[in-house]
Amino acid sequence: MDHELPFEPYRVKVVERIHRVPREERQRLLQAAEYNIFKIPSAAIYVDLLTDSGTSAMSDRQWGALMTGDEAYAQSRSWEDFEGTIQRITGYRHVLPCHQGRAAENLLLGELVQERHVIPNNIHFDTTRANVEFRGAVALDCVCDEGLDPTREAPFKGNMSLTKLGAAFEKYGTHVRTSVYEARDGSLTAVVSIWDTQSAAKTAGDFLAELPDVVARTGDRGEGHAGEESGFGTMGMFYTVVPDYREEFVETFGEVGGMLAEMEGHHDTRLMVNRDDENDMFIASQWRSREDAMGFFRSDAFRDTVQWGREVLADRPRHVFLA
Repeated sequence: MDHELPFEPYRVKVVERIHRVPREERQRLLQAAEYNIFKIPSAAIYVDLLTDSGTSAMSDRQWGALMTGDEAYAQSRSWEDFEGTIQRITGYRHVLPCHQGRAAENLLLGELVQERHVIPNNIHFDTTRANVEFRGAVALDCVCDEGLDPTREAPFKGNMSLTKLGAAFEKYGTHVRTSVYEARDGSLTAVVSIWDTQSAAKTAGDFLAELPDVVARTGDRGEGHAGEESGFGTMGMFYTVVPDYREEFVETFGEVGGMLAEMEGHHDTRLMVNRDDENDMFIASQWRSREDAMGFFRSDAFRDTVQWGREVLADRPRHVFLA
């Protein structure tokens, strides 16, 4: 429709009477329940924000399906409809039905979570936390600060704080550091997590790769878009710049970037800046193959850049292959 309806486009056929409890009575009920909303009688609830289970109206088709559904114990017609719908949407072959999300979660975490595991999240739902901690693991909340302040206005309070996530990584002896880098034009954000061992880096990478719309694995991001094949992946070059030479470093990168654009096998190169330290630079350079990238390292232009860098860098540069 190309216009707004003046009323809801459905008829309400069933209504349920509810009782609006006076303020004084609500205060008394809260005190009697020791401010535990699970102990307040449902008859005293006017607007239920505790759950979304069973709180919405059902359509005439939903009510009709209760009467026409096949209740056979095995291979019922209703099951075939359900299974086919799930398979069509997800593409998965096997469907294991559960009566409730927390029951499905219990099965999933029983396979994935082990004792002493640390499970980061923005804020764990109560039953999720219980399922994690029941298995002897740690349910770690890493929500952004504004998510903990009910008086603070923010567009979205459910973001995970990557600073808190990085602090959580500090508990592990193999962790070097985790930082967030941003392209100067704001077109790209990268989470760079450096570890002493390959196995530790893979474990951290498995988690970071699950963060939606935040990070893609090296090799999975081409031309700045997640999911596009980029061949070899990323060569990372880390530089700590002397503050007085910062702008000169940025200008020189622009010149080198123009040269790289003409080189065989080069996909994309961007200068990223550490959110917490503007003098900490990360150059993400994507190539078709390792041989193409090494061609740049062996070039006279790279040698000249290294010689110039000795004057403007505060520390020895680190060049690593991230794919």
